[in-house]
Amino acid sequence: MSQYIQMFKQWYRLTKPNKKYWILQFISVTIPSICLVFESYYLAKVTTCVSAGNWQFAIANLIIAFAILVLRSFCWDFNYRNTFKLVGRSYLRIQKELYDKIIGSSDTNLNNNSKEKLINIMHGAVYDTSNFADIICSKYRYLISAIICIGYVMFANIYIGLIMVAVFILNIVILRKINDKIASTVKHTKTCVDREYEAFSDAIESKNIVEELGIKEKVRDKTLDASYDYMKAKYKYNVAWSYLDNYFYMFYRFIRFGLTIALIFLLKGDLITLTAYFVMVSYIADTLSYNNDFCKLFTELKNVNVAVNRVNIILNFNDRTTINLGDINKTNINGEIDFIDVYYKAQDDEFKLRSLHDVSFHIDNNECVLFKGERGSGKRTIFYLLRRMVEVNSGEIYVGRTPLREYSRDSQIENINYVTTKPYFFKNSIKANLKIVNSSEEEIEKACKLVNVYNTIINLKDGFDSPIESLTQRDQYLLSVARTLLMHSEIVMFYEFPSYLSAQDEEAVKNVIDIIRLNHTVIIFSATDKCANIADKIYELTNCTTKLIKDNANTTKEYSVFDILQDYEQSTMFNKSSVKKKGLKNLLKRYAKENIGNNKELE
Repeated sequence: MSQYIQMFKQWYRLTKPNKKYWILQFISVTIPSICLVFESYYLAKVTTCVSAGNWQFAIANLIIAFAILVLRSFCWDFNYRNTFKLVGRSYLRIQKELYDKIIGSSDTNLNNNSKEKLINIMHGAVYDTSNFADIICSKYRYLISAIICIGYVMFANIYIGLIMVAVFILNIVILRKINDKIASTVKHTKTCVDREYEAFSDAIESKNIVEELGIKEKVRDKTLDASYDYMKAKYKYNVAWSYLDNYFYMFYRFIRFGLTIALIFLLKGDLITLTAYFVMVSYIADTLSYNNDFCKLFTELKNVNVAVNRVNIILNFNDRTTINLGDINKTNINGEIDFIDVYYKAQDDEFKLRSLHDVSFHIDNNECVLFKGERGSGKRTIFYLLRRMVEVNSGEIYVGRTPLREYSRDSQIENINYVTTKPYFFKNSIKANLKIVNSSEEEIEKACKLVNVYNTIINLKDGFDSPIESLTQRDQYLLSVARTLLMHSEIVMFYEFPSYLSAQDEEAVKNVIDIIRLNHTVIIFSATDKCANIADKIYELTNCTTKLIKDNANTTKEYSVFDILQDYEQSTMFNKSSVKKKGLKNLLKRYAKENIGNNKELE
């Protein structure tokens, strides 16, 4: 029994059913359960009154039975309506927790669990878990009915009542063993369903290459093996249920048959009345049936324990490395960026970034800067640092002359955005994908015109209401640029350019960048010189360090060191305790040595 108690506690901790609706659900099943028992009693009295010729009492008892039936129906109607509130609240709350967990988890978790398995958990397992609160109530009503029936039989004849109590206990012992077997087969069946889904998913995703690799039969056999395992699991499940539906049913009918014979002898010896006989015959059958239905609660508990464990697979995902967030909220920050002696040590994590060694640079507001470097040079590390996916080990990053780490997550999302080579869109219309970030149709049209994709969209059959799949890869990329602009981010980053863009498309994208940099700070990360002609500055990344190789401002300084110093000394925008004083001092010394010489006043 302790095993079932632990299962119940684990379920309750996860589900946390709303107490108000749960109490109402218990009440809504208790009243009909009591009504059902008394309804049988009054119907039995109708039979005896009719057989005795007492028509007036027969009609009165029939009216009472009908009134009980009406009350029972009203209670069940309330129960059905209340079920939505009881189950729905838990279902939606768990779904929210799972969504937040998946979004905030590291990619390693997703690599270890197939998408199909997670989808099964997100729907089936969550619903089974949430619905168990209602199942408890429905099984509880069988227990209430059985107790009332046994109580009446005990009152009418204590010996028959004691036999029913013994049978009740024996049923629980037998059904527990059968239900354990059923629960075990349910768990195995769900595992086989996951494998079958995964096998079919692999077959669908690899359909274009299986023939070229000559592995069509192997992939097919793998899929069929998963289907065969599923059918074997279903066979064991059906056999387990056969014990319940057939052999136990035979035992149950035998007990009912024997007790009915005993009642006949009691009636023959005038030990019970005819009314008591009719009621007890009905109650014996009902009690055994209620007993069986109540004992299925143990099967349901084991089944829901499987569902709870599956839900916990997601809830136990490892989170991404926690980034310390600030509390500064600004909707419109200055796009000036400063890296000051930034050092990042590569970690053995999901991002697989490169280390950075004492990287320092300055980007002016509304400036277009190109970071050029081969694969593994550190471009992605700078990209991830600005997105705050990782933190620096030492040094400081300033955005708008405020440490980046002091901004809140919302402030950063509003002010720093990016475009990648593989933009993601939801399976919806073009308009819906853009409205999810900005609801203004006027701004949507303006942004699409700016990136030169507006005419393409309006020439589609349904225009902006066309599905996103109506656009080519090239147009979807341009649309992702428009979506980024609709977020009104001050800083826009472009990480590489798609290989599917033609030379003409690349020129179009560069023209877009040339326009948007008038009101935005633009950062481009690329392994080529394709955007060199529109960049105000070019930093070359080699061996995880940066080197300024182009500056249209015609100056040799790498960053606005004097501006930073002036802000540090005079402005209240800086939290002096947060500034890395040693790093700033080293920065000033290096600047003096490279650009001014030995300047005692500066030191």
